[in-house]
Amino acid sequence: FLTPGEFVDMALDANLGAAAPADRLRPEALRWHLLRELRERPPADYARFVADIDGAGERKAWSLACALSETFEKYQAWRRDLLLRWEAGAEPADAQALLWRRIARGRAHRARRIGDYLRQFGAESVAAPRQLPPRLFVFACQNVSPDVLQVIASQARAGEQDFFLHTPSRAYWG
Repeated sequence: FLTPGEFVDMALDANLGAAAPADRLRPEALRWHLLRELRERPPADYARFVADIDGAGERKAWSLACALSETFEKYQAWRRDLLLRWEAGAEPADAQALLWRRIARGRAHRARRIGDYLRQFGAESVAAPRQLPPRLFVFACQNVSPDVLQVIASQARAGEQDFFLHTPSRAYWG
């Protein structure tokens, strides 16, 4: 069984080539990049928080780096448009945007790769992605981002797809 995120990584790697591990910007690596930036060049909004005023600066910087890495991971799935706008220079004074630009520069991170994939195999395309399973059963996808759902849906052009929802009705119950 693959999680939706694992399936997306498999589809991206199979059709765009495998990303370098350093480009993936997963939370476990991203937190270290963020910690380096918070130590060396913290954005003004975060500088006072991570300053070693009370002897807890390192713990605060680590805590903030961990929180931001989880946030950026979610942004890569749910707010791909925001990250790409930041990379293009939007919100130049925003602390999160500044950190993201510093860390993501030149990397083939997940948000960028999903955009590349969807341009080739998204809803507007008729091209079938390669090297995906010929049969896919999809469960428990009520809480995935629209981008992740589009990547999963693209497999239907490469084979059979059965999508199972947690409701016995097509109608909205709300």
